[in-house]
Amino acid sequence: MGNTQTTVTNKAAADESSNMMEPQDPVHHPDCWMATCRPQARLVEFSDETVLFQPNIGGESGTEGAQGEGAQDVKGAPDLEEALANLRYVGFDEDERSLRALLMHGGNWKQALKELVAWEREARTPWVCEVCTLVNEPSHLQCVTCTATKPLPEAIAYQELRGETWKPGEPPSTVSDPAQLCFEGAQNCIPITSWQAGTFPRIKGVPCDSRIIVYVHGFSQPFTGARSIMRKFVDQGHEDGTKIVGFLWPANTWAYHSARGMTSEAGDRLRHLVDVLLGHGNTVSLMGHSLGARVCLHALQSSDALAAVRHCFLLAAALPHDCFTEHGEFPMESLTGCRDFTIYHSQTDTVLPKYFVLGEMLSEFAQYRFDLKRVRTTALGLTGPSQQDFPAGFNVSVVDLGGAISDHKGRVWLAAARSDVEAKLMQQDSNLAGLP
Repeated sequence: MGNTQTTVTNKAAADESSNMMEPQDPVHHPDCWMATCRPQARLVEFSDETVLFQPNIGGESGTEGAQGEGAQDVKGAPDLEEALANLRYVGFDEDERSLRALLMHGGNWKQALKELVAWEREARTPWVCEVCTLVNEPSHLQCVTCTATKPLPEAIAYQELRGETWKPGEPPSTVSDPAQLCFEGAQNCIPITSWQAGTFPRIKGVPCDSRIIVYVHGFSQPFTGARSIMRKFVDQGHEDGTKIVGFLWPANTWAYHSARGMTSEAGDRLRHLVDVLLGHGNTVSLMGHSLGARVCLHALQSSDALAAVRHCFLLAAALPHDCFTEHGEFPMESLTGCRDFTIYHSQTDTVLPKYFVLGEMLSEFAQYRFDLKRVRTTALGLTGPSQQDFPAGFNVSVVDLGGAISDHKGRVWLAAARSDVEAKLMQQDSNLAGLP
């Protein structure tokens, strides 16, 4: 009898294991979107194209924090260094672009050369619509007849990468890191870099006429970590149809000063994303966590549209507490893209007290300068802003989340601040409804 029970148990375990190994169908949610300005499997560079897409939110929830980019740094491999040298010799001296082509073809520089030439040709030649076969101008992002979107080069490259031209175990191994493959199972991958309001019509598939929160992650955030936050947002539900867009930017894996140096360009990419969303009739609020708060402020600091962003929420901001003062990095008067801010802080955060000042000091050294104020400063997300009064025309709310914070992770801060965020957005909606 005991042997029979063991056999049944083992069979059940085997069946469960078999079910776990079966591939799961992608899961998408109409209120969950992402935009990325970094290539797949890379956390240290910008991609040529910013892409808006609906991620696959099924599967494992993943973990937050640094997970690395793979087993090794592919650029350090001797065969790839030689391949890069060959590509430089024939005129392709943009190493990051060349690396992307090499990744697609297993390090074969001759095949990568063909790919690079094809990319150059594609940028200058018309494209054929896959739906109606109409020939469209290179600058058109969707077919002028049937509005089908232009095929996404990086998504196509990814399909080739996962096909027979590359096999697991062959160098470079970094491309197989599942924590970074944001396009796997995704749908509605839409390139938005060239789109401009007033020049192009609305792009089919882009969220429109909705309330949108753009969430900007912090340092060393892999795709799976951002996806877990998106999943928690949609799991809790929104009766008002609020959509969330997770913004992926090159936040590095270990070098804080390198990630910090990326925030200005990331802000430019974020600003364009906001312009695209606004151009499709949406109202947009920003939410930046940790180093992502710096990205948000860069986007707002040089915005052409005055007060275009409805609200900016800063969670655990990795910024000096005096950043909004007249002599700070982001004087409030310079943040022309928004008028309403909420700053969430807590002294029970587990990272900011220990590592913020160190990271700022290393960033100063990396720029061959040293400011003693960096040593004495504290983080905005730890103590809140240094000043109590803000310029006229700006509505700034400071919220101490206190003991509700037990970690630095974005999902912890978002959970603690969520009810206040929803209340403020609802109040703004009611205020707008009351206007003549």
